[in-house]
Amino acid sequence: MKSAPPRAIRGPVVSNTLRSWLNRLGMQPRELEVVRHVLAGDSVVDWRGLEFQSHADVDAVLRLNKLDWNSPRDARYLKHLLDESVRFLEGTLRQKVAREVAEVSDVRDVFLLTGPKERRAVRTSACHTLKVMNTINHMNGRELLFHVPISEGDLVQLAQAEVRRVVEAVRQTGFPIVSFEGGEKTREALVLKLLAKRETLAAQVYDKIRFRLVVEEVDDIPAIVLHLTQHLFPFNYVIPGQSQNEIVAIPSSEPESNDRPLNESSGPTYKHLDFVVDLPLRIDPYANLEQTPELERLGSVVYAMVEFQVVDRKNALANESGQNSHEAYKERQRERVLERLERPFGD
Repeated sequence: MKSAPPRAIRGPVVSNTLRSWLNRLGMQPRELEVVRHVLAGDSVVDWRGLEFQSHADVDAVLRLNKLDWNSPRDARYLKHLLDESVRFLEGTLRQKVAREVAEVSDVRDVFLLTGPKERRAVRTSACHTLKVMNTINHMNGRELLFHVPISEGDLVQLAQAEVRRVVEAVRQTGFPIVSFEGGEKTREALVLKLLAKRETLAAQVYDKIRFRLVVEEVDDIPAIVLHLTQHLFPFNYVIPGQSQNEIVAIPSSEPESNDRPLNESSGPTYKHLDFVVDLPLRIDPYANLEQTPELERLGSVVYAMVEFQVVDRKNALANESGQNSHEAYKERQRERVLERLERPFGD
């Protein structure tokens, strides 16, 4: 079952074919679709599907979503998700769900029913059900935060630990990571950014937790992004419309598009690639969920929004010189805030 053609990625026009591009980077078409999805920032709800070959494939995706089919609590939660999704489709949308999907004993089979060998009605029901399950699961994670005693600082620490664990592991394999840095923005930096933005709601700051990875070559960028989708975050929780790519060109027949507005304080030749994910985090250590059966319907996973910036060494050096430097960026940002604060009062 083929995925919907994702939007093109902003960048220079390339002359090589898609196949030669894949061969050069040693990637499979399915892996390309995931990387393209991350860099384009489209919504997984708009995909036509993603084929799964076995329960092992499904288990890998569930693990990235911090769910374990072998855990009785998680298995019950997944069944709750399935049942609620079927009720939504048949009740609210008045769409009949195929019996093969609605009555599975192993929820992982819903993923397998998206394959090309299944009847069209079954495949369609499976795809629709998974998209609704994905949405309800995300909503549950947000709601769970209101019911458990975990602070924002705890979430930040959990997110940082997860990211650093995965990056350090890939570094030890010899992957050419030149530098890695990041963490939580300071309170002063957040206030400055909010005043500089047209939208001044704190909820719209996507890079409160952010990390920057510098790799050796441009061709290393798709590889590190793919690795992150396989070991750190699930592709299904990339935040739509928040990816921006001015470095990597993936061959595509689609017209160029980039919905995310440019940062007005950036330097004139500043080039970057960044994307935002809602990182799933288990909160079992912070709340005795086994003793709170009324919360079982919400699962055991919450989310922390994290921004990743990935750049190659050459562009990283260019981004830190002249008008592109961080100091120059901050100065333009301060000037913009002062100008905005003064504007209502005239000269």
